Amino acid sequence: EALAVGSSVTALYIEETHLTNQATRAFANMIQTNSSIESGNSIENPEDLAEAFKHNASIQHLYLDKIPLGEKGARELASFIEKSTILKEISLVDCGIGAEVICEALRVNRSVVEVDLLRVTIHDASVIGAILKSNSTLRKMRLDALECTCSIVPIGEGLEENASLKCLWLDNIPISGKDAWSLARGIKSNPSLRLLSLVGCSLDNVGLKALAKSLQFNKKLSNLCISDNDYSSIGLNAISRALRVNTTLDTLECSKTLIANPGYDEFLQGMLFNQALDTFWCPNLDDTIKSRNVCIITRDIEEEFDEVL
Repeated sequence: EALAVGSSVTALYIEETHLTNQATRAFANMIQTNSSIESGNSIENPEDLAEAFKHNASIQHLYLDKIPLGEKGARELASFIEKSTILKEISLVDCGIGAEVICEALRVNRSVVEVDLLRVTIHDASVIGAILKSNSTLRKMRLDALECTCSIVPIGEGLEENASLKCLWLDNIPISGKDAWSLARGIKSNPSLRLLSLVGCSLDNVGLKALAKSLQFNKKLSNLCISDNDYSSIGLNAISRALRVNTTLDTLECSKTLIANPGYDEFLQGMLFNQALDTFWCPNLDDTIKSRNVCIITRDIEEEFDEVL
């Protein structure tokens, strides 16, 4: 009740709290009337609060992670996102159903620059493709472990037309050869993407060859993460050959992938031709690359690094 009339609060974080219906209505009233709230986080009953968000003119960062939105809550929240001109960041990790209507709102929104849809369910990836084709303000998009019941080809098609996205995470999404070729076409022509993460995507040699082809033409991508996948030295050699002509990629992560000789030596030799790469996360270390002024992070170092983190 005090927050409803206060004017100095600029951020509000309510995490892991179970609110009663009465408390939820009180917070909804506060969000409606307080004009200084810039950040709202993890409210337990979003259906009532989503309606309140529509009347708030100051929220810039909205985190509703691990909250089952429900159909009504998703529709209300989507209406707020669609009309908001100041919302900058939204996180809906594990939000349950309603992701499609949220994506439709993001397609027309012109203020959000970062969205996190980690582990949400989307039945048709075309809603993501539509965002990429229409939205010109989005800079970062996390789609890790996206549960998509059909092909992610539309995401690649969206990248072909997008000119604003800088970072895209697609970790732990199964990517077929067809999907990989679609992503490759998108990467080839995309003028803005700087980071692409495809960790744990079951990428095989066919998929990696497709990505390697796109690297020969792309002039913007600087960070590529392809760790924990199913390719062999055949796929890595395709990347190595692409890096002979690519001059923008400076970080390559391919750790947690079992690469056996023969073939790995050829990959390392090919890396010597690239003068742009300065950070290389690799499955194992070879003397052939030690002479380069490259930050090489081996599997042992990475595991130690993970323990420190």
